[in-house]
Amino acid sequence: MPILKEEINDVSIIIANLKRANVTDTNIFKETVLTELNKGRRKFIFNLSTIEFIDSTLLSAIVTSYKRIVEKKGQLKLVGVNPIGRSMFELTSLSKIFDIYDNEEKALMNFN
Repeated sequence: MPILKEEINDVSIIIANLKRANVTDTNIFKETVLTELNKGRRKFIFNLSTIEFIDSTLLSAIVTSYKRIVEKKGQLKLVGVNPIGRSMFELTSLSKIFDIYDNEEKALMNFN
């Protein structure tokens, strides 16, 4: 399965279990987030540690999901973004918007 979900306390962890996302994968990703929001979940971690390349399709899915989460007064942390992915976030200035951590443990410690 390309998109996995785990829960730790009140945090939903969405894991992109693939090397590169396609349109189908990103739609599943967005639907998973929406389902969790509809359940009342408000704290999210997106684990991107297996993603080798973040293209515009995945970046768009992350930004769309972020907007939905923030509209519901939620929080989002990203983890496992590789150096190339971090460069993409920096070039697009999205690194100023997203909290990016090396691992889930650090992200979990930084929720309000």
